[in-house]
Formats: sequence, structure tokens, C-alpha cells
Amino acid sequence: MFTIEDLTELHPDRLWLSFSEEQREIAWQYSRLFSHAYSQWNGYLNRLAINAVIPGLQEELDLNPTIWQPNSLPSFWENVNGTRLLINDNYSVVIIPSETVDTEEFRVPQEWVDIPSWVANYYLAVQVYPEAGYLQVWGYATHQQLKNQAVYDEFERVYVLPKADIIDDLNVMVVAQELCDTEIAFVSPLPPLYQNQAERWLEQLSSNTVENPRLAMPFYQWAALIANDKWREELYQRRCDRLSTQIRQSFNYLSQWLADLALPEWQDFRGLWRPRQMEYRGKRVDLRGETNRERVAYWVDVILGKNSEELWKTSAQSLRYTTPGNPRVIEALVNLLAKTTEEETRWAAAETLWLLDPENPAAGIRKVKDLGMEITGELLSLMVAVLPKGANRFAVFLRLYAMGEREFLSPGVQLRVWREFLSPGVQLRVWDEMGTLFDSATARERDNYIQIKLSGNLGEWLNVEVKWGENSIMEGFLI
Repeated sequence: MFTIEDLTELHPDRLWLSFSEEQREIAWQYSRLFSHAYSQWNGYLNRLAINAVIPGLQEELDLNPTIWQPNSLPSFWENVNGTRLLINDNYSVVIIPSETVDTEEFRVPQEWVDIPSWVANYYLAVQVYPEAGYLQVWGYATHQQLKNQAVYDEFERVYVLPKADIIDDLNVMVVAQELCDTEIAFVSPLPPLYQNQAERWLEQLSSNTVENPRLAMPFYQWAALIANDKWREELYQRRCDRLSTQIRQSFNYLSQWLADLALPEWQDFRGLWRPRQMEYRGKRVDLRGETNRERVAYWVDVILGKNSEELWKTSAQSLRYTTPGNPRVIEALVNLLAKTTEEETRWAAAETLWLLDPENPAAGIRKVKDLGMEITGELLSLMVAVLPKGANRFAVFLRLYAMGEREFLSPGVQLRVWREFLSPGVQLRVWDEMGTLFDSATARERDNYIQIKLSGNLGEWLNVEVKWGENSIMEGFLI
């Protein structure tokens, strides 16, 4: 097996980049977002490519690329290969990945060349070796080259440029953009596509008889359809709804949990799982207890008043020892959830509300899953809680427990009880869609659970990994 160093020595004019096993697993999880095998593989390759190429361009060429329309990538990759990256206000590149071993020609989908709003200055030819864990950027072409020199393949609707015309030194591209050479040829405007026409095409293309929509209608009508962000997203959603019900049902859509649309393996936390006394980072937390009315009134007043986030959080935590169902306490906690801007305060209020009024919709939703992963003799369960924050933003709370024996309350009714402590060294890790480690927590001695709190926008992607030694399991989530 060649290393990156070996390959760089053999082909020093090419950019060789590696990706980790975790990044490959994340890309494979991501591929489940698509409707059929073609688009799943397309999404997989493109995710691998941008996860490696973006940091590669930063490190090797001192560029700072950003993804164009990052939250809309699934709607692009459902039908078209490639990802557009913005270098600055005037320059962009399109990454075109392929797993073929043949680099004798560069094939670029027509959409990236002939849709005016999608056009880029440069197009990078990327060869991906998924199983080997690396890829190569073996050259690039300009938009002018594709329009003026490439051969148009009418059957596949791609521009084909022979290897001899590919520029293999990426430094030439960097110098050209510094010299303000745009390298863009003239592109004709797209013809209009009216709402009623678009609706008919959307209905037709979302049929399960249409395997490849981009070849199922005249190109310039197709181009006008997918150049429209709203129509492109709608086509993606319709195709996924009709063609891959089973695939979509196997994926975790967190925002849909609030409408009670979680997968069956994610059980309602309340009533099925019973915690004993908790210990986290050496602090014992007793889940039962009463406190006097004067203290309760004081904590409520602190929450309802104009105080610091720290005081709000402390008061919310203190109120979890009060009697469930107290309407003034519940009102204060709901008020705090609506006004706080701090994640720690938000989840302190939510956790208290889970104990005192678990049916309250302001507390979001909690689900738990038996991971079926035995580590040093223990089984693990993952709790995921979701809270809406407004403006299509959501707070997400992850907590990992060690599970113990089942307690049978009556015939057919059982309760899962957590073991007292996690094994030291068990990790809970969160990866973003780029395959970058976002956050992690590691169990220490006498930790009953470990947890991570984060937030994200609707449409963002995260991967949650549970790891101990060489053993790991990963769950993919779309917010």
C-alpha cells in the first residue's frame, strides 16, 4: 500500500491528500440522505472530496475556500456531480470527483459550465480512492478551456477535455487569480421556466420511473429548473419521499423528533429508563428531595428577574429538588427557556423541567437508544434531547450512559436501569459534516455519564461516535 509520501514522490506535480477512517464513515453515513444508489454514491464521493480538498487547498496553496450554499449540498448531489467552492468575491472553483482509475480525460457536467449562476473560474479534477483512504487533485481546467476546447458529450451531457489540455500545476491557478485573470467564457442566459411548467416537471421527475432526472428533459429547461433554489430543493425532497422511504426512515432527522417522528429504536426517555443517583465529574446528584417554600420562592424570583445567566442556571438547577407540578416553578422554567442565550442555562432549565413536568412541550423532546455495544462487559445507551431555539435553530444535548440489568415491573413491562459508572476511557465524540472533530467527552473514574451540548441550524449535519479503544459505533443526525 502506497503512503501519501510515496505518491507525492512519484508524482510531485499532483496534490495528494488523505482522509481518515472516521471521515470515510461520516461520508458513508451522509450518503443515506439520497434517494437512490447513483446519488448515494455521488454524495459519498463528493463528501470525501471536499472533506480533504478544502483543508488541502488551505495548507498547500494558502487559499481559504468556502462552500457555496453549504446547506443545499444534498439538493445538488442528488442529481449533479461536483461542488462549487468560493475562493473570494471574484473567484471560485468546482471540484469534480471521480473514482475511475482513468485520468486520460476530464469530464465536467454541463450544469457547472452552462448555468450562469453556477459557473466557476476553475474546475479541479479529483480522483478518489475510497478504500485506500486518499485522493489526488491531478489537474485543473478553466471555464474558457471547457467552453472552447472540450468536446461536448451529448449523451451524458458533459464536457470532455483530454489529459493533454489539463493544467497539472495548481500554482498556476493561484498566480492567475492573483493577476485577476477571470478565465470565464461567455454563457448565454437561461430561457424562462414558468411556475406551471416547473410544477409539471417536478411531478414527472419525482416519479419512481425516472432514474436520472438530469437526462430526462431538455437541458436548458432542466438548467432553469435546478438553477432555481426553491425548485431544486423541492425536487430533492419529492424524490427522496417517493423513491427511498426505507432509506429516509433509517436516518435520524432531529427537527422531526419534535413532531414525534423519531425512528422506533429511539424510545421515549420518560417512563422506560430509570436513573439512580448520578455522579458526574465527582459531584453526586440526588434526583429526589424536597426543599422549603422560602427557598423555592427565592429561586423563582431570581429566574423571573433581571439577573446573570449564572444565577439563572444555579436557580434552575436548585429547583429540580422541589415537588413536581408546582405551577409557579414550571412557569419560571418555561420563561427561562424562552429568554436565555446560554446553552448551559438552557439545559439546566430543561433538565429540571423534565423532572417536574415531563409532558411540558417547552422542554423539547428526549429519546434514548440501546446502542447494542458491549464494552468491558457493559452495554451503553445514548440519550439525545432536542430543543427549538427559534429562527430554525436547535439546541442538542447528548448524554451517554452505561446500562445495567432489566427490572420487570409486571409481565411484559420492564424498566432498564443504568449501571453505576461508565468504564474510564469511554469517549463520546461529535464530528461535523467535514469530518472534523467538533467536540468530545471522555469518562473518568466514577462518572455515571458523559455529555456534550451543542446547537445548530436546520439542515446541518452531525455524527455522534461512541468509542472505547478499537471499538466504536457512529450515529448520523440531520438537524
